[in-house]
Amino acid sequence: AADAVADATGALATATAVVSWAVFQGASVTGTGNGLAEFTNDGTISVLADAGAIATGGLADANAGVAVGVRQVVNTPDGMATATVANNGTLHIDAIANASGVTSALANAFVANGLFQSANAAIGTAEPEFTNTATTGVITVDAIANATATGVAVASAVVGGTAATAGVVAQLASGDL
Repeated sequence: AADAVADATGALATATAVVSWAVFQGASVTGTGNGLAEFTNDGTISVLADAGAIATGGLADANAGVAVGVRQVVNTPDGMATATVANNGTLHIDAIANASGVTSALANAFVANGLFQSANAAIGTAEPEFTNTATTGVITVDAIANATATGVAVASAVVGGTAATAGVVAQLASGDL
């Protein structure tokens, strides 16, 4: 498990919890050769960013974000770049923000990528590959935001976003595909 938890209570309260990535694999080749990043999940991986803010006199601001749950980057100037993930287990990626304020409350929850793969070969083949076993593989990616106040309350929850590389599963490849 990779957890970031932040809680704040006070007249004005701000809490921020961020997970950059829980699992990272990188392979880089400096000359001619093949690069490989290979990851198999047969168990449970849990990634959580949880922020809670309770303001007793004014603004409550809670922000929770996960950039990437599982990230792979493979680079080679001349050869094959391969990034593979096999999910036979459970992968939970969650961002939860709860804000409760008197005058106002802001809650923001964001997950950019559940899984991000990048395979780059200047000369050669690039292969990002993701396999989720249909009978046993489970992926959940959630962004949950709750805001309550006697005044203004705003809650925002986003999975993915507007970037071309955002989403539950994002794959980039450059080279011969």
